[in-house]
Formats: sequence, structure tokens, C-alpha cells
Amino acid sequence: MSEERLRTAFVDGLVLSRPDYASRVHVEHPAAWGRRKCWKSSSHGTVGSGRVIQHDVYLTGNGDAGLFCELKWLKQQKAAKLAQDIWKLALSRGVAGERTGPRTFLLVGGQRTQFTATTNKLRNGRMSLRWSRRGGTRGPLPSPTKLTLSRALSKSLAFDALISLLSWGSSPQHTRRPPECRDKFKISCRRSWELAAAGRSWCLALLELHAEGCGDTAISWPGVRANVPFAC
Repeated sequence: MSEERLRTAFVDGLVLSRPDYASRVHVEHPAAWGRRKCWKSSSHGTVGSGRVIQHDVYLTGNGDAGLFCELKWLKQQKAAKLAQDIWKLALSRGVAGERTGPRTFLLVGGQRTQFTATTNKLRNGRMSLRWSRRGGTRGPLPSPTKLTLSRALSKSLAFDALISLLSWGSSPQHTRRPPECRDKFKISCRRSWELAAAGRSWCLALLELHAEGCGDTAISWPGVRANVPFAC
């Protein structure tokens, strides 16, 4: 299994389940905020021909706000990369309300040892993901976890992931100005799967980042900016 194979299977599933949506499904779609000007000074311009921030899978809007999904297949612990994906989805969702914003998903799978190590580190960094069913594979899905990004930023995992995501260039390194973004979310596991064979085991979970019952408070970016180690 690989991340590319996981993405292909997910896209094929979307198309086969709703053939009338086939023209709406895209892969590696640029994030709308990815070319914003440098946060330190607007005179530094934009990314230009540099690294483009993309969503792994994108469903264009058609009477709705569409859908974004980030995918990870874990062959090693990748909490920092998964934290970046959470930020990517949150920033693309912006400050939209629960019924007006795009739906945002994480599809995360991998070998159980690496999967567990990744989710444990995320939990310690205040970006907890609950995925396993209670009482075994046929038990109920776990209750949603609450995510308050301003609290998560007090931990190096979330802060470093945000700055790494926003940065571009190397000499000097610039940092994109983030868009408006709500502060509070919930992360709900919509489906989870487990497989064991020949002494090995794998996990896969589809999680949705949403704002049901989370209010409309936005992150205060000036306070975050004061701690950014600008290289430019």
C-alpha cells in the first residue's frame, strides 16, 4: 500500500458512488490562500513560481461549497505532516459557518504501530484524533474530539507545523500571510477499518474536520505573528 494507491482508491470510490459527480472530482488542487503575500512585509511579494500548496482531493462546488480531503499512508510516525494537513484544511475552511463552508476530511491509514505513534504525538500536541471503535471493530465510533487551534499553538507541534506550511523559499525564507480562520473545530471519525494478517495489522480512518456547535470565534493572528521567527 502507498499514499498514491490510497488516493486512487478514494477517487475511484467517489466517482463510482456518484457517477454524476465525476466531473467535479479533482486531485492536487491548489489552495486558494497559497499565494498570499509575505506575512512580515507585503513588499516581499508572493510565492511566484515557488512551492504550491495543494489539497490531495477536491470536489468542486455545485450548489454546495464542495469538499477537500488530505490523505496520509503512514509507514513511519508522521505527526508533523498530519498536523500540517489539519492546518491546511482549517485555513481553506476559513471562518465559514457549519452549513456554508466546504466539507473537510482526513483519510489516514498505515501500519498500526506507526499509526498509533502518530496519533499519540498529535494528542500530546493538543490535536487529538479519535478513530478506534469502542468494544472492537463492530463497536460504536468514538465521540468527536474538540480542537482549539489557539490552544494547540502553545505546543511546538502545532506551531512548527503552521510555520512550515506557510513558509516558502530558502534564502531568505518567507512566510505566507494566513487567511482568516475559525479557532474551534471538532474532528469526528466517520468510518474506521482494521485488518490483521500474518502477525501484522493496519488501520484506516476517515475523519471530518467540522464546526458543528463550535461558535464563530476566529484565531487572533497578530498574537501568533509576534512569535514567528521570520527569516526574511
